[in-house]
Amino acid sequence: MINIRRGSIEEVVEISKKIPEFNNPYQAEDYQAKFNTKHIILVAEMNNQLVGFKCGYERDFSTGKFYSWMGGVLPEYRKSGVARDLLIAMEEWCVNEGYKILEFKTLNEHKSMLIFSLKYGFEITEVINSPKDPRKRIVLQKQLKP
Repeated sequence: MINIRRGSIEEVVEISKKIPEFNNPYQAEDYQAKFNTKHIILVAEMNNQLVGFKCGYERDFSTGKFYSWMGGVLPEYRKSGVARDLLIAMEEWCVNEGYKILEFKTLNEHKSMLIFSLKYGFEITEVINSPKDPRKRIVLQKQLKP
């Protein structure tokens, strides 16, 4: 059974270190710097073990936009519903807080994340090319329904 609950920066940092896609995981100071606005940290547990997280912060309340900044699931727990349950919990929280749009970015190379997002109602709204990094960033948004 998956348990989703509010988490801490320390728990997120712990999980991040075990996610292979995060080459250089953010440290506690990085999260603290981002969370100077309204934010949420969610963690997922299975069998009393931390297996995933999702966190974000208010991007622009005047447009109703909340930004899902970081998230991940340990490889051995993928395809078990953890990412879906974290997403549902974040969406419910966003709706209850008055947000209308959930947005995030991912790299084009993360195909499974793109497929997951499209499956759960997100739409690609922008592709960002950077002169500093050849990887394409994909911006996705979902209109939240109360």
